[in-house]
Amino acid sequence: MLEIKMNTKDQIEEIFHTLIEVEDSFKIWNKLKEHQSRQCSVNKMKKYSDFFLTTIQAHFTLYVIGLYRLFETRNDTVNIPKLKEFLEKGNKLENNKIQELNDLLSTAKNIWIKISILRNEAIGHSAKKFPITEVFQKAKITHLEIENLIDNTIKLMNKITYSLYNESSFLLSKAEIHTDKLIKELKL
Repeated sequence: MLEIKMNTKDQIEEIFHTLIEVEDSFKIWNKLKEHQSRQCSVNKMKKYSDFFLTTIQAHFTLYVIGLYRLFETRNDTVNIPKLKEFLEKGNKLENNKIQELNDLLSTAKNIWIKISILRNEAIGHSAKKFPITEVFQKAKITHLEIENLIDNTIKLMNKITYSLYNESSFLLSKAEIHTDKLIKELKL
């Protein structure tokens, strides 16, 4: 395996790019799944079933793969564990920020294992497709755990960026607002 050679800023930008995709896709997926379960929306969504089923699956896939990628431990990818090692070796962050990264990674590891199950069972291995609710039950993961992991990762990455460059890098997502507008326009 090749080791990734990128400077700190490039690694952080790559992580933020993935975080934006993950947060947007999670919010869109969550909103559409919420409306998919409402009886008044079901009939209208059936009219555009190919669009909604494909969109829901695409956003699910994107956020699961993105979360998996953020916390994997491979040397040949940009990920948070490797960023932490890079920052630690270079003495680029004060100890309290390194400890916050360690705490996030400790929490994330348990959720990452659950995300791995989602990735493998719902996306990667199509031989045994289960309904998504069964895969969530098998992984023993909740929407709240995923949402908290995304939110905490964004907060921590902003703290790191502020510590290193005296700036915040993450823009607030408008995906949820735009999805609400779409749902309203379609009268779902």
